[in-house]
Amino acid sequence: MKIIKNPLFWSGTKNQVSSVPAFGVLFSAVLLGEPILISMVVGGLIAVLGVSLVNKK
Repeated sequence: MKIIKNPLFWSGTKNQVSSVPAFGVLFSAVLLGEPILISMVVGGLIAVLGVSLVNKK
């Protein structure tokens, strides 16, 4: 498994950020016409920021 050095796609560590929720929102918008709300974007950014702060060395 190749490790990608992007905070959204960390792999091979104990604390992982999964890209599944982001792709779920994206695919639901594209395939089902669901709206992407600003609260979804802000919540995702807060989650990524929190995990990156915890994993900061």
